[in-house]
Amino acid sequence: MPYEADFFCDYKGLKKATRARLITMLKEYWWLFLLIYIAMPGKLIISGIMKNNASDIFAGASAPIFLIVVYAFVIDFSVRRQVKTNKALGNLNVHYTFNEEDFEWTSPKVSARSNYSAIYRIVEDKNFFFLKPSARQMMIVPKENCSSELIAFLENKKTEINCNKKKML
Repeated sequence: MPYEADFFCDYKGLKKATRARLITMLKEYWWLFLLIYIAMPGKLIISGIMKNNASDIFAGASAPIFLIVVYAFVIDFSVRRQVKTNKALGNLNVHYTFNEEDFEWTSPKVSARSNYSAIYRIVEDKNFFFLKPSARQMMIVPKENCSSELIAFLENKKTEINCNKKKML
């Protein structure tokens, strides 16, 4: 029995999906997050306290806030650039059909069918499934447009695919 879902690919949807993917990456690589947001600023603060240097204390305290603002700006800029340079991406409805052996995605401009063996990894968060054929590409499937059967199906495929293949960003 095929399962179906849609993703309306516009600026707002892409921004939400990009932000969700970044958060899942931070959860997967928590040690990097810990290093960047706690260890390095903590070292600056402790160094500033020991040397009685207010600028080091300020830099250490403000660095995490600055980085969060920069990430938000980079996400916004990146998604705007993607939508602006790739006119096919803006206001595009992508329809997914998932079968037992393969899946299909169609849009007004493209239609393709692929086996699950072409998917390197499936990443899941509370709102999306990200089907990744490579490290830099992903197909976005919003859970809000999925039936409970499709969610269970993709969770099973995620377990099957991720167990057979090595971890990748």
